[in-house]
Amino acid sequence: MGAWLDTLRFRRELATSLGVRRQRVGGFVAGAHGEGLVPLWSTVRVRGLDPDERRRATDALRTPSGPSPRTLDAFPAEIVAAQQTLARVGADDMAAAFEAVDAWPPDLRVVARPWLTHQSGAKTAAGTAAATVDLVEVVLDGRDIVVAGQVALEGETALEGRPVHGVLGVPVVLGPEGWTHVLLDPLAPDEERLLAASARAIDAMVAGTLVPPGHAPDVSSPAVQR
Repeated sequence: MGAWLDTLRFRRELATSLGVRRQRVGGFVAGAHGEGLVPLWSTVRVRGLDPDERRRATDALRTPSGPSPRTLDAFPAEIVAAQQTLARVGADDMAAAFEAVDAWPPDLRVVARPWLTHQSGAKTAAGTAAATVDLVEVVLDGRDIVVAGQVALEGETALEGRPVHGVLGVPVVLGPEGWTHVLLDPLAPDEERLLAASARAIDAMVAGTLVPPGHAPDVSSPAVQR
């Protein structure tokens, strides 16, 4: 659910920046939900634009200013800096904080806007509901679609030359009987590096929450309290 919700948000932010309807925009978000997401810019498609036009449009959105193109290598640091900025601005003027988000690239807005919404005391129930309805409709209609979702992988895809064994958000084919296979084309190098780092972070988090057989969980542990 988390990766699909992030994917829908990514498509919406892209469509807003391009000035087109969201239905014309494709693209996926992988990795973990929220701050651990990995925007897969290489998967972005816009109906009505040929490959060259799409590349120029997405390059302009990804790096709206500055001579050097942005890469995902700096994305985690950008998220931290964005949260610090929003916390400072929002402490005095929440409306100004939301206006600041509007000026950022689409991938950063995908993380920053929900984070700021939660900080303001509001919730993001509408987005979660829309993502849930999409998935429920698939089950009821008996059809297959490609979605992004956190699934338990057993080597169906590889990152940095190693099969992935563990939970990770990736594009998958989903139908009434569940997901069947991963649809992850070769990624850009920065995408693969960040997605591999996300996989390691998820593995570490899962390992920290597992309780050995015969041992009671430590309820004082932050991992348990989450």
